[in-house]
Amino acid sequence: TICLNVPDIPPAETLLLTEMKTDKLRKLFIKLEFVRLMSRFGLDVPDNAITPAAIAEISDGTMEKMEKSEDSHGQLTFGDMDPPPEDLPTLQTGRAENMLPLTQEPCFLIVNNGVVCVRYQGKSVSLPDTGTTFLKHAKNLVVFNAKEYFHYAKSVLGEFPPEEQVIFDAFLAAYIINPADNANDINRISIRFLSRMLTPAQSENPCVALEVLESLYPILKKDIEKLDAKKLYDDIDLPLAYTLAKMEDVGFKVSKEGLEAYGVVLKENMSSLEEEIYALAGYVFNINSPKQLGVLLFEKMGLPFAKKNSRGFSTDAETLEKLRPYTPIVDLVLRYRQAAKLYGTYIEGLLKEISPKDGRIHSTFNQMLTQTGRLSSNEPNLQNIPVRTNLGRELRRFFVAENEEYTLVDADYSQIELRILAHVANDDALLHAFHNHQDIHTTTASQIFHVSPDQVTPEMRKYAKSVNFGIVYGISSFTLAIDIGTSRAEAAAYIERYFATYPNVQIYLKNVVEQGAKNGYVTTIFNRRRYIPELSATNKNTRAFGERIAMNTPIQGTAA
Repeated sequence: TICLNVPDIPPAETLLLTEMKTDKLRKLFIKLEFVRLMSRFGLDVPDNAITPAAIAEISDGTMEKMEKSEDSHGQLTFGDMDPPPEDLPTLQTGRAENMLPLTQEPCFLIVNNGVVCVRYQGKSVSLPDTGTTFLKHAKNLVVFNAKEYFHYAKSVLGEFPPEEQVIFDAFLAAYIINPADNANDINRISIRFLSRMLTPAQSENPCVALEVLESLYPILKKDIEKLDAKKLYDDIDLPLAYTLAKMEDVGFKVSKEGLEAYGVVLKENMSSLEEEIYALAGYVFNINSPKQLGVLLFEKMGLPFAKKNSRGFSTDAETLEKLRPYTPIVDLVLRYRQAAKLYGTYIEGLLKEISPKDGRIHSTFNQMLTQTGRLSSNEPNLQNIPVRTNLGRELRRFFVAENEEYTLVDADYSQIELRILAHVANDDALLHAFHNHQDIHTTTASQIFHVSPDQVTPEMRKYAKSVNFGIVYGISSFTLAIDIGTSRAEAAAYIERYFATYPNVQIYLKNVVEQGAKNGYVTTIFNRRRYIPELSATNKNTRAFGERIAMNTPIQGTAA
């Protein structure tokens, strides 16, 4: 079967095989650590000595070339072959009191298999007894990951050490310098900033890790200052690591009994929906099978919008929504899927994550994952608890306070991204609406539909809300038309009227895209930088994607 609905196929001439660009390929292989492929492609790069010329500019096109040095800090050398483990430097066991920083000099620390290893004033040692004495009194610590260090210290001391104990987090600094680098393990960060690739044995050796950390410290500090991101690092991101460690440690109390009872309700709901679906279909089939559902809807019932893929008919949510008016069975299937997802993802998923020690869920919060600086969470994802349906909202009741003496408080910024847009665009009409505590969506609706605020209908306000938030994300008339269920011409007219109402917003968005294309990056109000290579792409669709990123990142990143 020929697929007739593949979007955005590039011109055939752009897909022709051309001569291999060896320099670009070498840089890419180094970045991805594809060492063996280098020799297979005839790229003459030593197994373990990655040169500055090869590593320079692999990520954002701005990295300065570094002067080659066999041992730039008088400490760290790397051979071309994997040395046997016994040839690696080893740590001496030291007394904690002898390693406590007595001056303002940085003290480099890692935890290796539960052993605290420290480098101070050129000497590396491992500390006995999990380093308890040292951790109580340490200061000026430079670590690879501050949040992980705070968790370890809490496990040893029984309480969190002072926040100011850690003065520098290498992975966090690398993330601020360029979040797209993913320089979040010792080998990647060594490649990126020291132009050296570690062997597996070197990567696992605590003495090497400490010397890498010591070598990275001045380089990362200088890069942070050069980007004018010191305030972002010192006042926002580094303190946040401590806060997140405490949040993860405390966790969230969950009513296990409530979740289990709600699981029974969902299962009964699913059974009831199954019976209704089978009655309408006239036979029993596997509702969870897209293939069997597709046969029912498109072959047996002859419904429109049939779209085939390699596994049969497509029965995704978008297709089913189109079919909803044609038969009641589709609505039942959508409700069944919703209940099944709630049960599988949230009931079973959350129950599995409840700690038997304290009855709480301890999610992991990631501050070094997104390119805008937004937090994410996993195991489980507490930022994705459903709210748009009655069944989904019910889940939130099972996140509870510790006891009756406590109350959960839910706080949020009011339309924070639109307020930031008003600020950065300095648009008089948008600022006036916020300063006068007007409902911004009603105000926008009255302007783009040319009616007074009291004449704005709920549907008008809904359209205006989609336009307001869509503008922040660089929405196109095509996407807006799909979102609000109107024609592309109407959607384009809404966007045009929006910019006529808020002219400085259009000027701001145009300027930020131009600056992004010129500099290769955009920044937030707090100077968080995001590189956007898509802005220089030759492919029109890729470049348009980069433009949307450029419009959105300063606003979303500042809100984050």
